[in-house]
Amino acid sequence: MEELIARPSQVFVTTHSAPALNAAVGASLWYVDTGGAVGSLPSIAPQQKRDPETFLARLAIIAEGQTEVGFVTTLINRSLGGDMRNYGIWVSDGGSNTETLTVLRGLAGSGLKIGGFAGNEGTDNGNWQAVKERLGDLLMRWPDGCLETNLIPHLADEQLANFIRDPDGDDGERLRTMADRLGIEDKSLAAIKASTDDIRKLVAEAACGNAPTDPDASPEQKKAWKKHGQRWFKSTAGGVELAEKMFALALWPHVQDQLLPFVNAIRLAVGFQAVQTID
Repeated sequence: MEELIARPSQVFVTTHSAPALNAAVGASLWYVDTGGAVGSLPSIAPQQKRDPETFLARLAIIAEGQTEVGFVTTLINRSLGGDMRNYGIWVSDGGSNTETLTVLRGLAGSGLKIGGFAGNEGTDNGNWQAVKERLGDLLMRWPDGCLETNLIPHLADEQLANFIRDPDGDDGERLRTMADRLGIEDKSLAAIKASTDDIRKLVAEAACGNAPTDPDASPEQKKAWKKHGQRWFKSTAGGVELAEKMFALALWPHVQDQLLPFVNAIRLAVGFQAVQTID
């Protein structure tokens, strides 16, 4: 691809190769859809480098981060009863909330079939609404906040210990992130509960890796607190864990109204009927 691009002549290449797309930096991308229509794609080079499979899927879902990739993949697979890739569905990491919006705005008017999954940071609402009008239910954006802040408030007291515990059965590192935020040495769940008047808010802040709100907080403390999220769900595996806990701890009914239209839009896009719920 580098040699072709370096030549003075114009070259046309047809491909289903993700590495070829990844290497085609500076090239113009065009698509041929399932109906035979031909059209150009906007220049969104970061996504082309980050995940060229975005442009090759039957239906590509742009998720704002690794957590969302794992969560959405698990949710769709559960809905379909099998691997979504068998139906041409691909979930791609959009890089961030802002970058996801850029990719969705670029692709929403193209001939590619795409969806999106993102949190609501309270920014760019006009642009997000414009994308929503194009994609309909294929875009799932929380009314406010992110995955963690929309799930954690629904936890019952007796569920907290299981939610905090990771898939290996350990909870020490996650409890430590909360104890550090409270400034206490004892990291037992009982001590943490006794030191806060809102345990769910504390869990969400630690899981999200929120920085201190104290303006006098040191750069070291801000950096350390931001890393707390990595001990929770800030990874693809963490997103899978979060989705599995959503069902295991019966949190699904609390968020079904937000998530089910998105799931059904995906199902319809690949030839399945809508469902009333997900078991």
